[in-house]
Amino acid sequence: MKRVHAGLCVALFVVGACAPKPPDERKEQPVDDRAAAPGTTTDALWGTAWLLEDLAGTGVIDRVEASLEFIEPGKIGGRGSCNHFFGGVELAGRSIVISGLGSTRMACEEAVNEQEGRYFAALEAAQRFELDGDVLRIYLHDREEPLRFTRHLPVGE
Repeated sequence: MKRVHAGLCVALFVVGACAPKPPDERKEQPVDDRAAAPGTTTDALWGTAWLLEDLAGTGVIDRVEASLEFIEPGKIGGRGSCNHFFGGVELAGRSIVISGLGSTRMACEEAVNEQEGRYFAALEAAQRFELDGDVLRIYLHDREEPLRFTRHLPVGE
């Protein structure tokens, strides 16, 4: 009887050792492409300001400032080219979603207004970002070229 009992214990031990482990004990976890890659941590963006250098492959008008500020978690603002704007932002890993943009309504030259309209549309098409030192790239869901920004210190800093 002791041999049967010992054999049963060994069998149960082997079965238990081969049983699948709970997800948190597995060595290989599924890859989450929203996970932050080096240089893309969302905390690094809060409280920063950026100047637009390239509008998804089309450049920007000289001496017409377009900017983007990550004011605090969930809030962005900046200058569209002519008007100041504000809106909401969600960051998770490398993904970025900008929504609810609103702006002042100053009248500007036609070319500046047109650039501002393209900039606002691009911000609302934002999908993911890369932070590389003093360069921020925001990739859009409908364009191959990203928005490219350089770090900017707001007035007074």
